[in-house]
Amino acid sequence: LDRTAAALAEDGGGTLARRGSAIELDAVLLESVGAIRKDVATATDLEQLKHEVSMRVEAIGTALDSFREREERLLAVSEAAARTLSERVEVLRAQTGAAEALLVEQRRLALTDPLTQLPNREALNGQLSREEERYRRYGRPLSLAVCDIDRFKAVNDRYGHATGDAVLREVAACLRESLRETDFVARFGGEEFVILLPETAPEQAAGALDTVRMAVAARRVECRGAAPLSVTVSFGVACFGEGDDAERVFIRADAALYQAKGAGRDRVIVFGEDAASPG
Repeated sequence: LDRTAAALAEDGGGTLARRGSAIELDAVLLESVGAIRKDVATATDLEQLKHEVSMRVEAIGTALDSFREREERLLAVSEAAARTLSERVEVLRAQTGAAEALLVEQRRLALTDPLTQLPNREALNGQLSREEERYRRYGRPLSLAVCDIDRFKAVNDRYGHATGDAVLREVAACLRESLRETDFVARFGGEEFVILLPETAPEQAAGALDTVRMAVAARRVECRGAAPLSVTVSFGVACFGEGDDAERVFIRADAALYQAKGAGRDRVIVFGEDAASPG
């Protein structure tokens, strides 16, 4: 910033100097032309007139040479100041870009669960608010699912928290890979995940999530000192209806999840429907 201010001040000073130089040249030219006119008007000797005019023309030439030299010096100063300003602008542009990238990355990290690399609860709240607003505006189907890893506490107790973390990462990866790009999945907390399925009626959501359920069951998690581990998940699904808000829909989906757990786990239950066998 100090270099930029100095360059601006230097360039501004050059402008004032050029203005003063031009005024000075004008004064010399006016004086010389006036003197030539006077000499011509009062001359009585041709040789003397030629001498006087020659002196005046030489003075004009000297003034022009001096003016040109000053202009060249000032132009060089202005060009240097312009280069300094341009370089500083590029530096500031690069610094601004780096700062913006850092802010974007910090925001991404603030909205990401560090273990599973899924969006976290704060990110879910923002997405849920946007989807809810879209639903209210257009009335298009919107389903919400709550997913829970079955018997996860037993996994931690038997194999340790490192294996539990590996299970969470594997399930998160399976959810991310098995769902559509338009769906949104976030880690809600512990072994629980929440999924938003826009443009999806409950029965469609149930079918899609049943495919995810089977993909999770087929997955294997490597365990140190033990055979590869498989886990299952249960889903509770609810859809937005007239006059609904996100909290009410979540409560219904959570109730459906509780029903799925009570019916034997490893299944998808839509709120208001009877429990069904997995698959």
